[in-house]
Amino acid sequence: MKNPREVAVEIIRRFIEDNAWITPLLRTYHSNFADIRDSELMTEVVYGTVKNFFKLRKIANTYLNKGNFDFLRPIQQALILVSIYELLYLTKIPEYATIHSYVEISKRLTNLEFSKLLNGLLRNIQRKIKIVEFEPYEVFSINKELFDYLSQKIDFDLLIAILTHSLQPHKVYLRCDDLIDNKPLSTEHSSKCCLENVIFPETYWVKNFSSLTECSFCKNIIFQDLSTQIAQHLVPYVPRGTYLDLTSAPSLKSSFLAKRFSDVLVISNDLNFKKLKKAKESFVSHNHFFVCSDAQIPPFKKLFDVVILDPPCSGLGTLRRKPEIKIRMSVQIIKNLIKLQEKLLRSASDLTKPGGYLCYMTCTVNPEENEEMIARFLKHRSDFIIEPIKSEEIEFIQREYGVYIDGSKYDCDYFFISKLRRTK
Repeated sequence: MKNPREVAVEIIRRFIEDNAWITPLLRTYHSNFADIRDSELMTEVVYGTVKNFFKLRKIANTYLNKGNFDFLRPIQQALILVSIYELLYLTKIPEYATIHSYVEISKRLTNLEFSKLLNGLLRNIQRKIKIVEFEPYEVFSINKELFDYLSQKIDFDLLIAILTHSLQPHKVYLRCDDLIDNKPLSTEHSSKCCLENVIFPETYWVKNFSSLTECSFCKNIIFQDLSTQIAQHLVPYVPRGTYLDLTSAPSLKSSFLAKRFSDVLVISNDLNFKKLKKAKESFVSHNHFFVCSDAQIPPFKKLFDVVILDPPCSGLGTLRRKPEIKIRMSVQIIKNLIKLQEKLLRSASDLTKPGGYLCYMTCTVNPEENEEMIARFLKHRSDFIIEPIKSEEIEFIQREYGVYIDGSKYDCDYFFISKLRRTK
C-alpha cells in the first residue's frame, strides 16, 4: 500500500473498528514510502483526523441525510473523516485534488454507490451549503463527560489553553546522553542534522527525521519529550545516594540520572518484563540496575535516598501526541487510576529514607491525580513536607503542592512534579 491517503484511511479504520492506537500504526507504515513527503502527509492526515474527531463527525452528520454517519461501515466512516479533514484543514492542497483522490480510493475500497455519496458530500462541504454549530466539547474534540469533569477541576482559561494546545501539531524531541553536562553540538552539526538545541546541552528538537541517520550522533539518541527531560533535571542530587524509579518503564528518567550522577546507584523497577528487558538492553551503565516487581508490593528491604514515582495516569497532558485519550478517557477510568496512584504513593513513601526525597510526577493535568493527590497524602503522613521546586531555566505554573510544566509555553507536553522530603 503506497498511497499515503489510502494508508491514512486504513489507519483511521483500525482506530474506529479496533480501538487501535495511531502512533504504533504510523511507525509500521512509515517504511512504505520512499518519499518523506508521502510519510509526512500520511502522518498529518491521521493525527489531524483524530485530533478533530468529534468535530469532523458533527460536520459529516450535518451534511448526511438524517445524520446516519454511525450506521456506516468503519471503512466508510474513515473515508469521510479523513477526506473532510484534508479538504478543510490542508488548504495548500487544491480542493479538486483532495475530492478526486478520495473518491478514487473509495471506488477501490468500497463501491460505486458510496463513492458517489462521498463525492456529493465533499462537494457540498466545499460549497458550504449548510451551517454547522458546535458544542464546546466538539470544538476541541473531547468527549463530553471528560470535558464536563475537567471543567469542574481546572480553571476554565487554563483548560481552554490546554485543549487548544491539544489541536496543534506536536514536536518531537530527543536526548543524547553523550552531551550531558557538556557543550551542545556545534551550530554547523545541528543545522546539518536539522536539529535545534533546547534548554539543556543534551536536548534537541527534531526538525526533519530524514536527516537523523546521516551521522554518528544521530545513531546514539533517545526520543524523549521535552517535559520529561525538564522533570528529570529537577530530581535532587544526593552524593553517593541510592535512587529508585518505582514504576520506571521505559526507564528514560532513571537512565538519565545514572548517566548524569556517576557516583549514585539507580534501580529501575517495573512490572512490565518486556519493557524492562528492552530498557536493560538499551541503557548500559555501571551504576544502573533493573528489577521486575509489582510496585504495590515491592521486594526492597532497604530504604532509598531518592524515590521517583511516575505512576499510570490519565495522560491528559499528552493530548497533542496522544489525541485518542480525549476520545476514550472516562471518569470511571480516572477514578480507578486514582486508587492505584494512592497505593503506589504509599509504597513509594515507605521506601523513602528519613531525610530523603520522594518525587511524584505525572503527565496529566487533572488536579485530582496531582495536587489534590499530594494534599490527601500529606494529611495522613506528617513525616513528609513539600520541598520548593526552583529552576533558572523554566518558569512553572505554580501550585501549592507542586508545579506544572506549561506545555503551551514550552511547546511540549504538560507535566506535573511534586517534590517531598521525609523528615523522620
